Amino acid sequence: MGSDYIPERDIKAACWMKNFARLLVAQPESYRTTPEDAAEIDALVLAFRLAQIKAWTPITRTRVSVKGKMLARKSAEQMVRPTAQRIRNDPRIDPALKMQIGLKPKTQRRAQI
Repeated sequence: MGSDYIPERDIKAACWMKNFARLLVAQPESYRTTPEDAAEIDALVLAFRLAQIKAWTPITRTRVSVKGKMLARKSAEQMVRPTAQRIRNDPRIDPALKMQIGLKPKTQRRAQI
């Protein structure tokens, strides 16, 4: 099974999603998305990052804050994954832009001999 493009650990996932959202907001036309969708992704990623900080800090770490972080990550991923797959599979988007946003360009399958 291939590795996932969104890291498993929360801190790395937050960094990856932050870069993804930042580049989408900065260049929505380059990634063939609307500014509204980019802003929605940015808001969900920000909510996840804030929940992650709250759940990570020992003073505010409770079961409720950890559950909130998990729900915030899930809602962010539910918006990020379809957008990332659409960007990855769109041949009109430059492969360099795909690499910049954190996605590996789709590769051609090798012919079986």
